[in-house]
Amino acid sequence: MLYIEDKLKEALAAQGFSSYNSFIEYKGGLRVSRKSKRDVRTIELLVGGKKKNYFIKLARVEPFKRVLQSIRKSQFPHSKVLKELQMLKFFEEQNIPVMRAMAWGEKCILGWPVSGFLLLEEVKGKEFVELFKKSGSRVRRQMMRGYGALVGHVHKKGINAKVRPRDIICVSDDFSDYSKAFVLIDRERGNPFPVDMPMKKCAAQLATLLTKSIQNIGMPEKGELLAFLVGYFSGNRAFYEKRNEFVSIAAARIKQLMEKQERYKEIRETLLRKYQLR
Repeated sequence: MLYIEDKLKEALAAQGFSSYNSFIEYKGGLRVSRKSKRDVRTIELLVGGKKKNYFIKLARVEPFKRVLQSIRKSQFPHSKVLKELQMLKFFEEQNIPVMRAMAWGEKCILGWPVSGFLLLEEVKGKEFVELFKKSGSRVRRQMMRGYGALVGHVHKKGINAKVRPRDIICVSDDFSDYSKAFVLIDRERGNPFPVDMPMKKCAAQLATLLTKSIQNIGMPEKGELLAFLVGYFSGNRAFYEKRNEFVSIAAARIKQLMEKQERYKEIRETLLRKYQLR
């Protein structure tokens, strides 16, 4: 199976990309993934007289255990890159900006996926993490409020997928509207369909997300954390009336994560003291 967007067929053909094998065997460009991870490379194309950059994600060999995992979840088996395509389309259906998929393909033997690829258009903008680190307190609060609104909207739509700061590219400085300011990348995990997201599950997931985010953006100030929560409840009004209970559940989960996981040892005391989680 092979699909290529019409507007990219000529540009890809000029670079020798016209068959499934020409994509899956590609070893050019710059490798931007770690060796321990799936191969991700850059491709530069001349489209409409302008040079544009793309990323190709390659799954040259699909582990059979991934097929079994899909079957156990009553899902039709696909290669990992095609599952990401499903996630991208699902996010688009919920009006959440994501990277644009321009071509994809999958090879199956007797119905089982053995390899696949996904070609994505580069998102022009600034990485959320880097912009956050070098911004002043006012902009940081605006970014956190927009980030919170995005996560709240994701939960409201029943999307069981983590949205980390490192997954966000900022394409505008109008952080009051996340749909204009942010574009999500790397949608490799999650369910490509809505699921029930009760308050306890959302609060626990939020706690895990915030705890892990500290490793990327550093320890947020109280005003920044408050801005995130304000944004979250604006994006997901379902829990607004029980916001105190919601925050208590999240705080308890953060404390639990800090106490159990050794990687948080260095920041544990600072966080527990700063947010009075003892």
